[in-house]
Amino acid sequence: LIRRQRQMCIRDSLRKQAQELEKLRMELVAPLTRLREVKAELDNSRIRIRKQEAANLKKTAAIYEKMDAARASEILGGMCRNNQDEDAVKILLFMSERAAAKLLSEMTDKELAARLCREMKKVEQEG
Repeated sequence: LIRRQRQMCIRDSLRKQAQELEKLRMELVAPLTRLREVKAELDNSRIRIRKQEAANLKKTAAIYEKMDAARASEILGGMCRNNQDEDAVKILLFMSERAAAKLLSEMTDKELAARLCREMKKVEQEG
């Protein structure tokens, strides 16, 4: 009899816990759905930003290609001195190979030119 009562108590306790878990699960459905929606919006926003950044970099690279290579190399060097190496590399990557080569060859800081080349190589290898 005691064993039977204990089993019934355990069964009731498990049933209550299962109901509580189901209640908690139902409470989490709406926030989880909203979280998924927000994540999708964020992903779409990132894609739009990347596309806009690429368009802006193409325009910037086109401007650099039209500039005197020596002057453009000075500006790019200034960017690097202001911790904008990543932007400088992106601009170089969007330039034609010929224009980028001319710009890099005009750099007075050859170590900087070499570093930019290494960074360009890394970006191209990473895909």
